[in-house]
Amino acid sequence: MDSLGKQYYELSDTEKKALFVYKSGMSEVLNDLDNEELLRKKYDYYVKIFNNFKNYIIKMTYFNLIDMTTIDTFKRSLIYVKQIIDEVSTKLITTHDLKLFRMISSSSEITDISKGNIISVTTSPGEVIKYELGGIDASINKLDDLNLVIYEIELPMGSHVCCVPGRFKYNDKENILDISSRVNEEELILNKDIYDIDVIREYDNDGIKYIKCNAIDRLGKIRK
Repeated sequence: MDSLGKQYYELSDTEKKALFVYKSGMSEVLNDLDNEELLRKKYDYYVKIFNNFKNYIIKMTYFNLIDMTTIDTFKRSLIYVKQIIDEVSTKLITTHDLKLFRMISSSSEITDISKGNIISVTTSPGEVIKYELGGIDASINKLDDLNLVIYEIELPMGSHVCCVPGRFKYNDKENILDISSRVNEEELILNKDIYDIDVIREYDNDGIKYIKCNAIDRLGKIRK
């Protein structure tokens, strides 16, 4: 992870800002930009946040790629950010083999590792469970109502990825968005468009489905 962190700091300011937008809670809508209901929900959410003057500095720095003037300008700027992420997610290269984890929870059947092409994964199985279950909708009262899948992904050395060594945390009570650029959550981003994900084994354990797989980078080491 140290090597990836060094490669991250060589990215342009625009690329870093696009990745922080992704990390701010925009990942779902960036992978589903034609979902008008979700787009409106995210737009209203961030309008509320940035109407607070205390968030002005973050808005004009980390979020200056996002135009909140109207929902249409919001969507166009997200399309631009998504284009940047699609490219930058193929720039960093792993220097050793990694084992990655991704958890998905859904009230409907889970048939794929992600809806869109950008996949958030982590090197920490504990973190992936904590993050996913912490974000479950409050209307779902029982885990029995959910389908839960954990992907365990073997990623060979020399694979193209991206990382974001920081996070945003929203304080709902004070309507403040805080940033910690020094937090390393061991999270990586894979671009599914350049990978073949081959399932090795599937099994169930205590209501959770586990899928072990290999992620093979089709770009290999030929990408510049």
